[in-house]
Formats: sequence, C-alpha cells, structure tokens
Amino acid sequence: MRTKRRKNMNHMPVSRRSFIGMTGIMAASAVLGLVGCSNSKPASSGSSSTASPSSSSSTSSGASSGSSAKGKSLIVLWSWSGNTLKMAERLSTLSGAEIYRIQAADPYPEDYNACIDRAKQEQNDGVYPEIANPVQNWDEYDTIFVGYPIWWYKLPMITQGFVNDHDWTGKTVIPFNSHEGSGDSGTYDDLGKMTGAKVLKGLAIRGSEVANSLDKIDEWYAGLGL
Repeated sequence: MRTKRRKNMNHMPVSRRSFIGMTGIMAASAVLGLVGCSNSKPASSGSSSTASPSSSSSTSSGASSGSSAKGKSLIVLWSWSGNTLKMAERLSTLSGAEIYRIQAADPYPEDYNACIDRAKQEQNDGVYPEIANPVQNWDEYDTIFVGYPIWWYKLPMITQGFVNDHDWTGKTVIPFNSHEGSGDSGTYDDLGKMTGAKVLKGLAIRGSEVANSLDKIDEWYAGLGL
C-alpha cells in the first residue's frame, strides 16, 4: 500500500460545550449527542453485516456487485455508537460495496463521557490513533464512501489518520456522516483538501434520526448517478 505525507488540520482547543452542538441547541438535546455519537453503548465492531476486505468472508462476487462503470467501490467506516454504521449498512445494500470498518488498536471507552474526553484530548494534541486492521487491496478501489460521526465539530482523529495514511490519487470520495446538530461541519471540504480527490455530494443525518431516515439514504444514493 502506498502512503502519503500527512496533511495536518488545525487542531484548535475546544471546550466540552462546543462539542455538544451548535449554538442555540437545547442543553437537554445536546447532552444526548456526541455530535453524531449517541450516549448509548457503542456497537460491537464484530457486526456480521460488515465485511473487511482483509477477511476471508470477502468474495469475488461481492467485489463484482460493488463495481460499476466508474470502478470498484468500498465503504470506509468509523462508528462508535452505531448510528453511522446503520447508514453504511443501508449504503452497502444499495451499492453492493463492501464495508471496511476502522478499528482502533486501543479501543475507545464504552463510557460516553470517557469517550468524548479522549476525543477532545486527541484533537487538542493532534494525535492520530493507531488502526488495528489495515485495509487490503486499496489500489483496487476507485470510489470510496467515507462514513463517520462528527466529533467536536471535526472529523474524528482516527478517521483523519486513515485518510492521511492512504493515497487517494485517481479516486472519487463520497462522504456521509451522522451528527446531532452540526450537519457535516465543513468536513466534506476538509476531505477534499486532505485527499486532493474529487468529492461528490455527501449526506449528513442526525444520529437520533438515522433509523427512520433510510429513505433519505436511498434518495441520496440514487442522485449520485453511480
């Protein structure tokens, strides 16, 4: 796998309050959202509906179904609470693309407060957590869906680390994210700057509404014209 020089984003110290949501969001609502990460127990990384390209469960038929005139597709995903995972699973059903779920070598705490504290510290210190499961056959993919929650108004540092460590030359990026009031928070533009790749229209859904918003994912995917 080819790697590219890391492109550092500005990691401005932020307060706990700024992480919770946009100005004007009710405090009771803000406490429930890690701006895309609910305070429920995180989803297991061993979900049977996800498939890492490095696992034996990956098959040539799966690769074929995830291919189009624009080449082979992959869904790269980071999800703590499971909201973004639900979006990825729907997208996989629609596109036939495999899901590669990023896993941290040092797993994030299951406790909500401990998780947001770690996320804040990583951003303030500019730390990119080590990834436990490197993606395989990266060069085979032409279209990359990138999914993540918004953490402290930015891409999670583990997602940034993945982006920085891969060569995006010739690839098309399609972002999607969960949030609790901040939309995409400018992260689609950030992905364009970090990858230097073409970025298509993304989709942002409030984390608490993902389960009832599958139709939005369907409409968005259909509009991409893949």
